[in-house]
Amino acid sequence: MLERTYPLILSALAVITSVWFKFSLLDLKNYKDIMSSSISLGSIAVGFLAAAITLMPSLSNNELVKNLKRLGAYQKLLRYIIVAIIGLFAISILSISGLFINNEAHVLLKDIFGNIWIFVFVFAILSIVRVIHLFLKFLVVTQNDTE
Repeated sequence: MLERTYPLILSALAVITSVWFKFSLLDLKNYKDIMSSSISLGSIAVGFLAAAITLMPSLSNNELVKNLKRLGAYQKLLRYIIVAIIGLFAISILSISGLFINNEAHVLLKDIFGNIWIFVFVFAILSIVRVIHLFLKFLVVTQNDTE
């Protein structure tokens, strides 16, 4: 249960912390650099995960994939990869939009955009961590089964 929800919970906590400390993303000196870098990060990670998700069915004869299916983890891993792709794609779109928002924008718009961006960014990063952690966990389990 916690494995499915911790990206959402920690993302919400990041936004609550941001609001509590009155943090404004747009007030950062290197705001535009952060937006540009997150576009690159999101795009590269989406490409990597999209390649991984398209390769998985073609590896159906691979022992690891057979073990993942046997353990019931194959579908779970695919779902988590898809969620991570959606989160990364969303952060890329938000960051592109963020390049058009400047410091003279209305305070409410800046705060809402900044908090949505923080939520999606933390969610996307934690979704990637979840995919990697789950994959490594099942890799260790299948490795132990073969020994």
